[in-house]
Amino acid sequence: MKLKSVPSFPEPKIKNQVSVGIKDLLSSKSKGFTKGHVNHIEENVHTFLEVNYPELFGDKLPKGLKFKGYYILEFDADGIANMVDNQKFRAGSFNEAAYRDIKNNIMSNGFKWRYPLPAIYFDSKEQEYGPLITGNTRCKSLIALGVKNCIFCVYEADEEYSIDEVEDGIARSGLKFNSIHDRAERMGVHDVKRSADDAITRFKKNPNVGCAPTFDGVREYVYDICGEGQFTENQKEEIVHEVVNNIEENPLNKIFSWTAKARLLSPFLVDNKLIETDDVMYFPVACSTWTKSIGKALEKSRKNGKQVRMVLHTSTLTGFDLKKTYETRLAEFVDKFESFINDTNVEHSDRYRKSFYKKVIIYGAYPALGNVHNLDKIVKYDVKKELFFQKDNDYTFSSDKEVQIEEKLNQLF
Repeated sequence: MKLKSVPSFPEPKIKNQVSVGIKDLLSSKSKGFTKGHVNHIEENVHTFLEVNYPELFGDKLPKGLKFKGYYILEFDADGIANMVDNQKFRAGSFNEAAYRDIKNNIMSNGFKWRYPLPAIYFDSKEQEYGPLITGNTRCKSLIALGVKNCIFCVYEADEEYSIDEVEDGIARSGLKFNSIHDRAERMGVHDVKRSADDAITRFKKNPNVGCAPTFDGVREYVYDICGEGQFTENQKEEIVHEVVNNIEENPLNKIFSWTAKARLLSPFLVDNKLIETDDVMYFPVACSTWTKSIGKALEKSRKNGKQVRMVLHTSTLTGFDLKKTYETRLAEFVDKFESFINDTNVEHSDRYRKSFYKKVIIYGAYPALGNVHNLDKIVKYDVKKELFFQKDNDYTFSSDKEVQIEEKLNQLF
């Protein structure tokens, strides 16, 4: 099935068109997309796409692939119709809701030129097309509307790379191409997780491709295929944490994202024998919502007449130095908590602080990092020493800023 030239048909004036309507594509003259449409893209659209989508045409294109050009392929004759329901790079089944939305949009507003076209790989050795990299939903929509063909961005192997690198490039592009424009069926969290898991499997077979089964390796891969704008940083980090947690050979590198595992907050307290009594109760709080957390703790103390012991969790850790992020969030919460007490202590007396501690205290924190903490045990807080620590573990951390500065200086000199 060779790349072929496209016959010319009498063309409508399309120079200034931003889209092509379904009526034109179903015209008895054009019989779908034509050479004129290809010329229009090459002369008037490609430069815009090349500048705005370097992931498809520029220096961000996954290694192993190169852009061949724009070609018209027939849905039936070229086997595209058999590919559209097989979303090779997606974790779930075909998204019917997205399909209906995109089909209706094409039917009402036409096929827009400003979005990158469906992309497909061409195997020059086997002389066949596939897999379909992106555009399943748009192709399925065009088929349903009666259109017989479509213009594709065709990619082929870059001869400078190995077969494994080419396959890795195709796999990366399968998600990367779907993360950068609106009319693609947007990828989900599970798509990214599966892609990362598959990339780790590729790495185990060939360390020159795929994704290294380490935190840094997974993080680099996830950020690469997610692109920009589709996921927040927290969402990306949650994906990284979950993928790393599932790497069996790295049990010490487990990372708990307590936001994603909120259902485990209370069972963890029970496992640590932190159970409500007649005098005290334990209250999980997020470091990021210190105002709300302190207020809620005071309310619980007032209503129940008990001391509320706050157990802090750091939500989803972000950044390359997760230990630093963990400790910074705890220290900031302690600082905000102590500042709150000082601000409300209008009498400026020690008696007020002691009275406040009888109502609400910071009891400790949830562990988060397998290579730092015992993930089954709470990280306790000693308010007098301003120290977080974990029993039966060498881990200690001072929430006092002056002590932190002194420790950093000792490390430097």
